[in-house]
Amino acid sequence: MRLSFQHEVLKQNVGKLVLAPLDLTTPNLRIVDSATADGLWLRDLATSLPPSATLIGTDIVESYFPPKEDWPSNVTLSIQSITKPWPSDMNSTFDLVHQRFALPAAGRSGLKAALHGLIGLVKPGGWIQLVEADHSVFTGPAMEELFELVKVVFGAMDVGYAHARELKDLLIEAGMEDVHEDVRDVPLGATNPDAEMARKSAYAYTLGAKGIVQAGKATGCEWSTERLDALEPSVEKELQDAGGVSRAYYVWARKPVR
Repeated sequence: MRLSFQHEVLKQNVGKLVLAPLDLTTPNLRIVDSATADGLWLRDLATSLPPSATLIGTDIVESYFPPKEDWPSNVTLSIQSITKPWPSDMNSTFDLVHQRFALPAAGRSGLKAALHGLIGLVKPGGWIQLVEADHSVFTGPAMEELFELVKVVFGAMDVGYAHARELKDLLIEAGMEDVHEDVRDVPLGATNPDAEMARKSAYAYTLGAKGIVQAGKATGCEWSTERLDALEPSVEKELQDAGGVSRAYYVWARKPVR
């Protein structure tokens, strides 16, 4: 439910799922959604595409996937890690490669290799679209403390937390063209003018705080148990009473035709 609510909140803020200037009415489009989780982004997109489109979602755990009877007929879900080589028959075959909030899983040392793998899937003239969170922007003390814990946990796991601001330069460095960046401060809780989205965003990010607290305990960070246990309810109260923001970087780029 957390990912479902998060998806709705992000879609409300941006207004569409694909910012890259890809003609979604083109027959026989091939689109891959890396780190697809339950495939919600892909299944949502499928409703606005011609039936000839081929949509592939990948993730590292099959249990994330919904039952096959819930997949649209042109959607396939399969196992794939961004830290492993992609099947050779997938390389240079996709009109759009999409990934959201997943590059940290590659770790600091594996970031460029993971990005190179994703770019390798894009066919000449095709597009890549990446969405990543910037954990340096907040409006209240509870969210500030949450993002401080994110840095502690990510550091313990050798995971970078500042790469969102680097994506545009990384794609340029990798030789991509028509590189664009759209930075969004997504309103959470009381700052969201839509009452339903206010509720859903507060719920989703409170659950996210719970997950970070659990990770903090699992990694043995130096925070006291009392401080960790107080964080989730503090985030929940702050979002419900005052609201907050979550900054997201949307970056898209085209692969040169050579």
